[in-house]
Amino acid sequence: MEKSISNGLPTGRPLIHLKRITQIRNHIVDGPNHYVSVSLTEPRSENREALIRGIRRILPYIYRSPDEVLAIMRRLGLDFAAGIPLPPSSRFQWAHAGEILICVYFEECEESEVLTYKWRLNTSRNQHQLGMDILAFNLKLTPPHIYAIAVKTTNQGGNGRTPSVVYDANNELETYLNSDKLDDDLSIISANFHSDEERWRAFEAWYDPYSQKLPADKPKLIPVPAFVTDAVSWRDEYAHPAIQKDFGIPGAVRVFCVDDLEKMVQQVYARDGI
Repeated sequence: MEKSISNGLPTGRPLIHLKRITQIRNHIVDGPNHYVSVSLTEPRSENREALIRGIRRILPYIYRSPDEVLAIMRRLGLDFAAGIPLPPSSRFQWAHAGEILICVYFEECEESEVLTYKWRLNTSRNQHQLGMDILAFNLKLTPPHIYAIAVKTTNQGGNGRTPSVVYDANNELETYLNSDKLDDDLSIISANFHSDEERWRAFEAWYDPYSQKLPADKPKLIPVPAFVTDAVSWRDEYAHPAIQKDFGIPGAVRVFCVDDLEKMVQQVYARDGI
């Protein structure tokens, strides 16, 4: 069981303090799926740099366990770039950066926790994991909430057309909800828990694949189409297909807008920093 790092989260990684550098607003149009848009506050250039530095600071904890990170830092110093295996493909960096941003958002702004970072389970850095992109948990609620989050990173939309990934996220969630993949993901999380003992006990209180008994509080599942997008290209109207999507259960839509997204991803994964 991994221990928490002081001044960090139960999952072991340091805080980025996302609430200090972003603003969060609701969509102007109501729909069956609640919409929240996240963007950087002024001064945008300074907060953008703070975001990049924050992500670079947590990258080691995303791809390695806290104990491994501390050992690497003791050996190589605080500049992790030469010592942490990172995905060399720009395509995977693009996808991972978006998922990491949404992880950070749910952990720091929605009082939820991503109990297993799927990248730590990779044997190859250029590898997509099976199952849902992110499962975030709020174990403090009764019943517990599970957010099944399909994350899409895009700079589409500058031509006035809804980005295709909006429909892709809807389809992925619909397929996921109509399968038994959630059970598979929960079993992986149970076997590879990246959080502290308190969360483990809270998780085990309702998830026990061996006893076959029904949990006292059956978790509430919330499907979440989530988009990390270039701020210049995004329009609120693009979220309408996700807001109006009927998953059979109430859902939520999350959008994280970033200035010059492609350059930000490059700076996050640059070996020489920003």
